Amino acid sequence: MLPTNSFRRVFIALTAIASISLGSVQAAAPTVERCGTGFRPDPDDSAYYVCQDDQQKEHRCKEDSCREGGHRWKDFMFENCIEYGDYYPTGNPPQTFYVKQFSADNTARKVHAKGYNGLYYHCTFKDPGDFNARRPTCSNCGPMPLDNDDP
Repeated sequence: MLPTNSFRRVFIALTAIASISLGSVQAAAPTVERCGTGFRPDPDDSAYYVCQDDQQKEHRCKEDSCREGGHRWKDFMFENCIEYGDYYPTGNPPQTFYVKQFSADNTARKVHAKGYNGLYYHCTFKDPGDFNARRPTCSNCGPMPLDNDDP
């Protein structure tokens, strides 16, 4: 037997082991997601948001990839919303505010949101084209990380 055959067998064996070991490390390509039912900051990393699509599936998205109508997320607003204090309406006239996070029930045409000012708001809309029916779309999303705290 020639020495090259021995080296070839070792090379093939090591290549197979490396392929099996490293195959699971491949990263998924980023996806584009419409955050139709919810959007909130990722509690583990401020550079990311949790985007809940129209089917209520959650995606982890880079905040700087999220836009609506060509505007960055930090400029996203809802209008004519009822402002809430701790549990009750504040009595202020309907408000327009910058949105930090929201949860939407599109069937009921309602949005519950929190502004960057720390206050909560209840918003409504009548038609899918209305101002408060707009939703952000993010272009750099991936799956939610696995929760490794489970026993």
